[in-house]
Amino acid sequence: MTVEIRAATDLGMKRSQNEDSHGCWVPEDAAERERRGVLVVVADGMGGSRAGEVASRLAVQTVIQVYRDGKSGNPLDDLYHAVEAANHVVHTESVSHSDMNGMGTTCTALVVRGGDAFLAHVGDSRAYLVQGGRLRQLTQDHSLVAQLVREGQLTPEQARSDPRRNVVTRSVGVSAHVEIDAQRFDSVLGEGDTLLLCSDGLHGLVADPELSDLAREPSLEDGCKRAIAMANSRGGPDNITVVLARQMPNGAGAMPLCVEVEIEPRLRRYAPSDRSEPGVEHTQFGMAAMERPTPAGAPRAAGSAPEPEDDSDDDSDDDRDLRRETASRRPARAVIEIDEPVDPRRTRLWIVLAVGILLIAIAAAAFVLMQINAQSSALGAHAGPVARTAAWR
Repeated sequence: MTVEIRAATDLGMKRSQNEDSHGCWVPEDAAERERRGVLVVVADGMGGSRAGEVASRLAVQTVIQVYRDGKSGNPLDDLYHAVEAANHVVHTESVSHSDMNGMGTTCTALVVRGGDAFLAHVGDSRAYLVQGGRLRQLTQDHSLVAQLVREGQLTPEQARSDPRRNVVTRSVGVSAHVEIDAQRFDSVLGEGDTLLLCSDGLHGLVADPELSDLAREPSLEDGCKRAIAMANSRGGPDNITVVLARQMPNGAGAMPLCVEVEIEPRLRRYAPSDRSEPGVEHTQFGMAAMERPTPAGAPRAAGSAPEPEDDSDDDSDDDRDLRRETASRRPARAVIEIDEPVDPRRTRLWIVLAVGILLIAIAAAAFVLMQINAQSSALGAHAGPVARTAAWR
């Protein structure tokens, strides 16, 4: 089979620049394609000024270059190292330029080789598989609200409108080390199946059944255009990127095609104040630096956390089987310790109380000094006549 790829990106309705990036690599040689597969990448940058745009572009370029030059013969290993290299490149650029300090990006990279898929993922961009009218999310969001949903503190419906939904707990480039989800999906793709990769500018506004419908469009180009239009019709507060990749019969074309779909410009409502809207700008949540994940089968370091148990009771049998089949290929997870967010109103209250206590202490000290001074003056006035009487005698 061959792979047809269509991709589109858009500013959205309220942004002045596009901090999303995407790309693909399709080997020209048929034997190379059979050995290495086809690579697609989506990244959603964050940072001040144009730093987010730089971070996402560097990540996509690095992943493609490093994967293309990989020599291990194992697509999953090469893909993991490509995202790891992207983290190093973005972080190095960040610490080298003060105006880009702290920049980062999500990164979702997928390799399709025959019926197999290989995935490396950081952040809250997503990859889906649409098969037989059913949509399956292949990635897990590394975001604060997603963690709260997994812990039962939020429902999925509440998470979609929670003001903290733009806070990511992992991103490429913010720290010197990053934890990467890496998975292999064996024989999951058949003829007509479609993979969908997108930034949160799409999946944050478009529900899963609608995404499934978009991915099943007979024309992938039309599917990309509809996805962009649907997100913009709902306000388009963020940049929007979508990539659709479909397994086609061998006779469908001479080689896999990766084509950029052109989106017509439209009237936007950008104003500088729009950048402060909740849910628009990504924010990296503070966390301790994480160690590189331990490869499957390697001995665990002393004191390292055990692999979390799979608590997806509501998943289908197919999903659970797929997790069990791929669990041995996943790098071990590092433990993320997240502190409770600080409430600014509580901070201001403590400051007011501290200042009040300080003023009371100063007033009390002044009163004591005044009393001591008064007593000293009275004693001095009484001692004068006594001294004169003693001298007269």
